[in-house]
Amino acid sequence: MRKLFYRFYLFCKNIIKGVNRHPRKLLQELIHSQYWTGSEMRDSQLSKLNNLINASCSNIPYYQKVSDKITLPIENLEYFNEHFPSITKEGIVKEAKNLENPNIKSFVVHATSGSTGTPLQVKVSNQAESYRIANRMRFYKWWGLDFYDKHALIWRLGEKETSFLKNTMKSFQYFLMGRLNIDVFDLNENTVDSHVKAIEKFRPKYLRGYKSGVLEFARLMYDNNIKIKNSSIQLIIVTSEVLLIEERRFIQDVFGVKVANEYGAADGGQFAFECPEGSLHVNEESVFMTTDNKNNLCLTELYNYKMPLINYENQDRVIFSENDCSCGRTLKVIDHIVGRTADYIDCKDGTKKHSLIFIGVFNELQIKFNK
Repeated sequence: MRKLFYRFYLFCKNIIKGVNRHPRKLLQELIHSQYWTGSEMRDSQLSKLNNLINASCSNIPYYQKVSDKITLPIENLEYFNEHFPSITKEGIVKEAKNLENPNIKSFVVHATSGSTGTPLQVKVSNQAESYRIANRMRFYKWWGLDFYDKHALIWRLGEKETSFLKNTMKSFQYFLMGRLNIDVFDLNENTVDSHVKAIEKFRPKYLRGYKSGVLEFARLMYDNNIKIKNSSIQLIIVTSEVLLIEERRFIQDVFGVKVANEYGAADGGQFAFECPEGSLHVNEESVFMTTDNKNNLCLTELYNYKMPLINYENQDRVIFSENDCSCGRTLKVIDHIVGRTADYIDCKDGTKKHSLIFIGVFNELQIKFNK
């Protein structure tokens, strides 16, 4: 029954946002394209890049200046890599008003935490948002899960709404999503037992969260000799930070299930997901990724026509694998990611606070003093 409720919720959400392509329809396309040949994928990416660049150069002030420096249409991806100017986070902040397509009225706003540099707000077209959701749906399918499955989220949740009505609506939304929230700021010796009991009662199929948050939860369980009784968890999904080998082993030992890595960012989209064979596959249908000779990553979200970040240097360093994955999917594989770390702060009372709490404080101060 809740499955039907959640599908109805997604349907209504997409109508409100003006999304004209439902993620579930895109999912069927992605299930097919994940087995494309290399030439099929490159041809598709080149076509999408040219469509995005043409639309951007016609409607967006920043790219109208860029068009004078390149030959259009782009004939091949190598030419794009060598000649298309890149944009940095600082450039996005500076040119924010000149990066928007004024003809696109319906979009979603995503904000980065600023944990790896300057906080950003990026406006994402509804088509790009649909692909972000569809890519996640495909990832869950790889692991025998579905988008509507009950799950626990370890995340930075922020302040609670002061309005009773808004709180009630949020609670109803989480009910439809099948989500149990665990605030990363509320993970400590005094709360770990209550969080475990909540998971036992809720019975989620998977647990997802910041790597450091999931790792701290596992450490608290281990140090206090706490285990989840009759656990229904089938997978642990970690994101936002680099997952080290020993951390993966520790989390798997504590929870007794596999850990899957998720790589993405609010500003650039869903980049890659890990398959059950252990390969981190790039979502090549919606993101074009390349590196320079120092492994600095440049990426383009191919469907964000509202605020396109073309050839975006996001300050990550990535090394791609030259090997194919035994799962049979032909999507490009990331061997490993360099960067993206966070940590906990030890407090005087013996508890720990996630370092993201300071990012939240600084962001609030910035908003206050920039008014």
